[in-house]
Amino acid sequence: MPMAAYRMAYNVVPVLPGTKQPRYPRWQTACYKDNDLDWLHRHNYGFPEDSVGIACGSRVIGIDIDADDLALAENLHKIASETLGNTPLVRFGRSPRRVLLYRPIGTIQTVKAGKIEVRSYGCQVLAFGIHPDTGQPYRWDAGDPTNTPLEKLPQVSSAQIEDFVRWAQAAVHNATSVFASPMSGNADPSGRNRNRLPTGHLADQFERNAEGRVIDGREAFLTSVIAREYATGHNTPEDLAQRAWAAFQTEADMTRPKGSNQRKRWSYRDALAKARAICRKAPKLMPPRRRGYHPARHLHAHHHLGYWTTDKKTRHQAEAAKRITAASVLAVNKAMLDAVSLENGLCLVTVAEIAKSTGYSERTVKNARSDLLKLGLWITGDRNGAYAPFAFEKTRFARVSERPRKIAHRMQRRNHPLYRSSITVGIGNKRSSTRTWGAFRG
Repeated sequence: MPMAAYRMAYNVVPVLPGTKQPRYPRWQTACYKDNDLDWLHRHNYGFPEDSVGIACGSRVIGIDIDADDLALAENLHKIASETLGNTPLVRFGRSPRRVLLYRPIGTIQTVKAGKIEVRSYGCQVLAFGIHPDTGQPYRWDAGDPTNTPLEKLPQVSSAQIEDFVRWAQAAVHNATSVFASPMSGNADPSGRNRNRLPTGHLADQFERNAEGRVIDGREAFLTSVIAREYATGHNTPEDLAQRAWAAFQTEADMTRPKGSNQRKRWSYRDALAKARAICRKAPKLMPPRRRGYHPARHLHAHHHLGYWTTDKKTRHQAEAAKRITAASVLAVNKAMLDAVSLENGLCLVTVAEIAKSTGYSERTVKNARSDLLKLGLWITGDRNGAYAPFAFEKTRFARVSERPRKIAHRMQRRNHPLYRSSITVGIGNKRSSTRTWGAFRG
């Protein structure tokens, strides 16, 4: 185990030979604290064959380029040199993949975006040892951590890292055409299109071989398969796991080990664990947001200038007082009415803001809003944070019975366009004919 890397001010991590697995479970402390030299000497004496990793975080960060295409890897390396500076430490494991080492300015977060990864706190870079896939030793381009002091590495900031990730993502998405580069002619020097560059998504974490099978990012791929099968419906977690596992075996490379441990392989248990987890959480998976889609589009009927005047808000609060006895619910209703915009008729205030203005806890505010929805006093979409008060016409204000409230609540649950609906209004013990609630249209 080379000790010269520590003498050059790098924090080293003992790694099991022929793997990427650190020997000790709490190795992440090296990302924050300096190594104990006496302890390293004792470890080196007891385990001389161990590989050596360099802890990332406070002293070093690594730019991991995981592109198997030589031209793409070289272009990503060029982008890193232009945005972050030339570094003397470039390590190769499974060429053309490589890792570039830099010194951080302040705190830099770990970022994984497709074929690039910024390794910071909680990560390490293998410096010396045998690569578990190739069986060959890691090699350095020019210098290595045993002869290159830490102060010779270029310093980078979070802003530089963001620029690098942005340009690198653009290069990955444009790999079939001319590579993008911040210094090339196809770059936008004005910066007006910077926010239009791709930012990556879950699919960018998958890497496929020539046969189309996923060889890298299989953990994220199995998660996406579980979510995809979950959205189609299931009877039990076991049924969900069986369908997801069958799809995973078809699309993923099963010959490669799971992680750095050569003995571990992906199995049905992995799919079953993820299936049980998603069934326990029971998320409401939403379809992808389409262009022009608005999550509160069924509330747009209240987008009329000046409809929710102070008088109508007062009448709404008076009607709420007839149905509600809890002071907390009435206070929340009043706070939400005060936050309703006269321009669009929507309440976009958060739970924390309501709790601060009313003096109640956030849990009480959430329960109060739920009661207001059940009573038909407010309408909302699913998970969008927009609330619209239920309008009451002046002529019907004092005669609204329990039935229209139940109908309004049922229609709200079904995301029905209430503002243009016709519902039956009960007056006293008699039912009137179907009427159109013109108050919703303003």
